[in-house]
Amino acid sequence: MIRKSIAAALFASLTLAAQADEATVRESVAENMPGVTIDHIQPAPVDGFFEVRSGSEVVYISADGQYLIVGNLIDLPARSNLTENARNDMRAEFMQSLNTDDMIVFPAEGERKHHITVMTDHTCPYCRRLHEELEDLTSAGVEVRYLLTPRQGERAPAFRESSMILCAEDRVAAVNSAMFTKQIDGEACADDLVREHLRAAERMGMSGTPFIITDSGMTIPGYRPAADLLRVLDAGK
Repeated sequence: MIRKSIAAALFASLTLAAQADEATVRESVAENMPGVTIDHIQPAPVDGFFEVRSGSEVVYISADGQYLIVGNLIDLPARSNLTENARNDMRAEFMQSLNTDDMIVFPAEGERKHHITVMTDHTCPYCRRLHEELEDLTSAGVEVRYLLTPRQGERAPAFRESSMILCAEDRVAAVNSAMFTKQIDGEACADDLVREHLRAAERMGMSGTPFIITDSGMTIPGYRPAADLLRVLDAGK
């Protein structure tokens, strides 16, 4: 009983200390990085530091709130990028929170083995190249989800056209027409949805289109042939 009481007291004291350190880190972020929102905070793999997640960023802040480390934390014996693993987890969790009803979805044929989310722009030549290979992906069991993310923002014609595609009764037919024939008909009535797609792209760190996020949260910027994508997905990397 005495040993259990001591162990319980020690655990309680460590928990209180961790909570105090977390509060210190939060105060430091609020004071020194105004405007930064902390999405998640937890003890880092390195003693004396906390891992802080915000959007698609991961940083490490000392428990006293004084020091900030920006960069990749590598587990040398395991040869594992712990920071990138954390980013992948964040991206995968965020993508799972999105409603597929707000996307354009190309279902996998037969059993779904993987899914990818593609941030795309119908005016982007490399997006068209990837679109031409969608059948190779879906026939291999990959569900492809599109977020429409016009590269030049709200003032570009592609923004209004993306809104028209998302307003179409048959979104798949509309995006196929936009990609293959560049013809888009209908009304632009989904501006807010396009803005949501753009905000998601910004949160995920999109650097250009196409920008692919795998089911594990890994990012693949730029065009990759379908055969290469399948190898990456099957390897689980």
